[in-house]
Amino acid sequence: MALTGKIRYNSGMIVTLSDELRQALDQNAGQPLRVEDPQTRKTYLLVEWDLARSWIEPRADDGNWSQEQNARRCDLIRKKYAHGLPASETAELDQLQEQVGQFRERFEPLAAETVRALAAELFRITQHQSGKGTSG
Repeated sequence: MALTGKIRYNSGMIVTLSDELRQALDQNAGQPLRVEDPQTRKTYLLVEWDLARSWIEPRADDGNWSQEQNARRCDLIRKKYAHGLPASETAELDQLQEQVGQFRERFEPLAAETVRALAAELFRITQHQSGKGTSG
């Protein structure tokens, strides 16, 4: 089971950006932008199409990472530390370690940015709530 291709999207629908969103995207320097619907309070992530497409449409050369590959990698690591590995399995483990590293490089920058954004939002919310508690 590959860990990509799980996102569904409507490829026929294109919504035009407002000037406000365009300015916010420009100020965000190409990074994904969180936007909120004021009526539903739902939050969305606005990203450039090329980046989103890389998440949605797997390519033959993109180094997708599967659960089977990860299970094999973990088995080889356990075996390496328990009994050692023959040269063929050492080479296989090295290749799998390289592949998982490439896979992580694709996704971790966004994950790290998302964690920072969530931490900042949590801080903002706690500051706002503590301000409410002291004023009322």
